[in-house]
Amino acid sequence: MVLIFEIYVPRHCVAPAKPRHCKVGNALTDDLHDHLGVFQFMWSAGMISDQTYKLLNLLCGFQSFIHSSGPCDKILDIASEEHGNIDLYSIFTPSCIASFGLSNQLLKRMRVSLTSSTIYVVGN
Repeated sequence: MVLIFEIYVPRHCVAPAKPRHCKVGNALTDDLHDHLGVFQFMWSAGMISDQTYKLLNLLCGFQSFIHSSGPCDKILDIASEEHGNIDLYSIFTPSCIASFGLSNQLLKRMRVSLTSSTIYVVGN
């Protein structure tokens, strides 16, 4: 998405300002800050316990989404069980209770990170 805006220049100014263009998005900047932000969000929203939050920061806080360790994967599974069927991108909307069998289980274990032109899908 591209947001284009112009700077307001009063009529009495001699030289008008040139239009400025900005990209607006929600790109993944780095794993460290993305991990820590997701963990803090889940904890502050009451979706995971204090103990799980501490373990997530300890075991996963400084690792890549793509190459996470076994202990990190285990605590991520525990966090997933704690927050249940709540959509992390819309925590106040009703949850979908439809069962899709194996595909639903696989989707629940996958973590998706989006950048402007690339989709990374990471699973176990």
